[in-house]
Amino acid sequence: VSTQSTWGIVTRRADSPQTLQSVFGMLYGSRTLDDSLAVAKMLEYHHHRVHYTPLPQVQGLMMHALAVARHYVPTKKLKALRDSGIKIMIVVGLDDRLIRPVNSYILHRHLGGKFVRFEDAGHNLPNEFSKEFNNVLFDHIQQPAVQEVHASGSISSILAWLRMPISDKIRSAYASIV
Repeated sequence: VSTQSTWGIVTRRADSPQTLQSVFGMLYGSRTLDDSLAVAKMLEYHHHRVHYTPLPQVQGLMMHALAVARHYVPTKKLKALRDSGIKIMIVVGLDDRLIRPVNSYILHRHLGGKFVRFEDAGHNLPNEFSKEFNNVLFDHIQQPAVQEVHASGSISSILAWLRMPISDKIRSAYASIV
């Protein structure tokens, strides 16, 4: 365990068994925590991250706290996102201890789209069930969007929109709801 002071704020880098056990309990589901081989792999992963990831700057910590505090999207914006034509998939680990799984059901009720549950997964679902998660994500990306083509506009503008990278589509849809 080492400590470092950043602008008078003492941060603690801890990889003690008690600290990692607490972190693991928040991030991983029961199936992973019951598997000693999986725990050993996760322990190695987190040990590496603790020792080789730079400590966050004060500004980064403040922005993260602000993002958590403002983690609310009005129903009107959710409806606009649902109606934007972007393919939506909500993936939830039912053993998530950081974000209650019921929040994912509420989000799905507002957004629609594909809903995928992983029974024994925690908050770090993409790391815990990487193969299964990647398969679900790949399948979702490969499926055509239900509302991919906007009703208005010329054929050339629709074709240009279809050729647009997905990041630009997301950006333009987000701009229309903000």
